[in-house]
Amino acid sequence: MTRLSLPDDFLGRRIIRALLILQLAALLPVGIISFTRYASIALFIAFLLFLILLSVFAWLYSRYQASTIVKQKRRLQQELGRLKTQIQTEDAHIKRGRVVRDQLSQSV
Repeated sequence: MTRLSLPDDFLGRRIIRALLILQLAALLPVGIISFTRYASIALFIAFLLFLILLSVFAWLYSRYQASTIVKQKRRLQQELGRLKTQIQTEDAHIKRGRVVRDQLSQSV
């Protein structure tokens, strides 16, 4: 079996780095503004940054789900579930056959 790994995502890393810098840069002004009479503006800025953070996480998650290796893993997990169900069904048939065989051998 070939060894697969996730490809390096340079765009994702760049976006995360920019987001971290933005969050850190906004931390000090929002903290200072929150202790003044303009606390509602600080709350709005914090909420806006939170929405940006959530949208970046959603974008990164969609990129991850679109990866070939993730799609292949999902397909293999579905196949594994189907095979497990078939094995359990066949095991139940075998057990039922043994019970019937034992009953027939005892009745003779």
